[in-house]
Amino acid sequence: INAEYMGNSPKKTNFYSTFMLAGSTFLELCTVFAPMYFIPLASAANIGKNISCIAASATRAAINQSFAKYDNLADITAKSASQTIVSTTIGTAMGCLLLPLVGQSTTDLLAVFCGLSVLQLISAHKALTFVTFRSLTPTRLSAIMSSYWRLNNNNILSPEQYSNLEDIVSWSKTSSITNRYKLPVVNPNLETLSISPLELKKMCSSSIHSCIIYLDPSTNSVIMFVLKDATSLEVLKGYILALRVAYENSNGEKDALVKSIQWCNENCENILTMMQQSGWETDVHSLEVDRNRLILV
Repeated sequence: INAEYMGNSPKKTNFYSTFMLAGSTFLELCTVFAPMYFIPLASAANIGKNISCIAASATRAAINQSFAKYDNLADITAKSASQTIVSTTIGTAMGCLLLPLVGQSTTDLLAVFCGLSVLQLISAHKALTFVTFRSLTPTRLSAIMSSYWRLNNNNILSPEQYSNLEDIVSWSKTSSITNRYKLPVVNPNLETLSISPLELKKMCSSSIHSCIIYLDPSTNSVIMFVLKDATSLEVLKGYILALRVAYENSNGEKDALVKSIQWCNENCENILTMMQQSGWETDVHSLEVDRNRLILV
């Protein structure tokens, strides 16, 4: 279970958890056809159900938070739990009514189960399309900036527009509006990079927005180091700069860092203003998954 991926794509993770629950239950029903493999099949189904439960629970908090206004998360959570109890009770009652019609045939039971599972997946997908997140994650910020640069229409996607374009079903880690380049790596372990202490000290002296942007030639990846005292707004500006470097580099531009710094100096404040006007939360974000910040001595 990738916790970082859950945070970046809660709607997609929640949909996958529903799919995994249906698959695990299907595997559980199939044990009738292979009684000699009952223990391994049942164990695999039980593991799948547990993973599904963890993924659904982890993403449900973020989904409930997206509906909360004026700090009423407790109210939203209570209503969500009540709706879940009512829907599961209705589902159990419908199952009891259908059981006499299905009979004791396992094949017929599997056919009905598959039909109901497809209906469940369609309903889950439809429900998730109404979920709109306003907080910025690496995936969301990268997508809206890529759209801004590609369309060049001086408009930032609003949270509602991003939600409508977001891909929930695809197994790919990118959506239909995501970039063509790799996301910047924030605060990596220095031992994994081929940077000498002298080079690091030199980069620290030229930090921008309390962040250090480094283009790793060995992996062609953009690395972003955040200094200890950087504010949330400075981290956001630094990440926009890192995205611009990755964008320029993917287009084969020479001196990508220099050009990106110049672009950010001219446009960054305007970008932040448009984000706020579009409804994005710029003061609270989750662009730093690992807060292993640099301390200058």
